[in-house]
Amino acid sequence: MIGEMDMRKIIFIMITILLVACSPASGNGANPLATQVQDPNATGSANVQTLTTDTTMNPYAPQASDSNLIRQEAFVDSSTIQSLTTNPVQYEISFNGNLPTPCNQLRVLVNRPDTSGMIAIEVYSVVDPGKVCAQVLQPFSVVVNLGSLAKGVYPVQVNGTKQGEINAP
Repeated sequence: MIGEMDMRKIIFIMITILLVACSPASGNGANPLATQVQDPNATGSANVQTLTTDTTMNPYAPQASDSNLIRQEAFVDSSTIQSLTTNPVQYEISFNGNLPTPCNQLRVLVNRPDTSGMIAIEVYSVVDPGKVCAQVLQPFSVVVNLGSLAKGVYPVQVNGTKQGEINAP
């Protein structure tokens, strides 16, 4: 039978292994799933214009401090586009999914419609590379207000996959 002292040693060893496994890797090896976050408004990066820059409409919009973080995936399980009964009509999109860890922060970048009317939305996460975190999925369910749109048809893509379209009156 395992004594109390032996059980404490086993727990200590398990916690130590967990902490070492979750700490950032040393050396020159890069995480193939992670890339540095680029500020879309920075000179030299892609010319990205956001549809909603007001953080009250999109509290998950990219932040200036994201340049110190690592960009990682967010796993979007479903998204739904809705119109609101406002005047003028406004639209919102809801997302359900998971972040890689509880330390990851959700980001939703809503781009202005392109020349064909396509609204491209990027859903991803950012994380501090020096933070030790439990390796468990963190569920999320969020709603982002897209605002009002001029009359027209707007296909909507989320992470490169068509999710539907908005028919603005």
